[in-house]
Amino acid sequence: MAQGKSEEIVGSGCFIILVIGAIWWFCYTFFYAPSHRDTGGPPPAAKSKQGNATDPHTPEEAVRLALSKQGNLTDPRTPEEAVRIALVKVLPEAAPRLEFLQGGNLEIYLTRHEFEVVPYPDRADVVQRIGEAWCKKVEHTYLPVVRLRDIRTGEEFGSFSCTTGHVSIREHY
Repeated sequence: MAQGKSEEIVGSGCFIILVIGAIWWFCYTFFYAPSHRDTGGPPPAAKSKQGNATDPHTPEEAVRLALSKQGNLTDPRTPEEAVRIALVKVLPEAAPRLEFLQGGNLEIYLTRHEFEVVPYPDRADVVQRIGEAWCKKVEHTYLPVVRLRDIRTGEEFGSFSCTTGHVSIREHY
């Protein structure tokens, strides 16, 4: 009888720990991670600014040059490389600023003009291609999202959910 009581207590304790863990995961995933920078940061190649006026290379050439130094033009090793290659392919004239957030989330800052160069019917495809490049290389434990934002106002142009594959485009911004 005493053993049954102790097993019940242990079972209840495990359940409580599981519930606390689930609450922590939920709060981290939906409230903390999407708005906090990743303290580890990207590798140095991903931190470099593209489109600098003193840099003779275009953003596309800068990405290709960095990858060619690694000897790898087709299969990027990191999520940052993958998303930069995708950005160069779909928005070749843009000079995006990437902000790496906790939980595998990514915010990409562009000017309104750089985003509006893409015709409206093609914008969902562009956001999806950029998002998929990032999502193929990150862990999905915390339901990461890729968001494209206006660098001046912070307004969201569109987003891509790594977990569901859902693309969201703002109709009015």
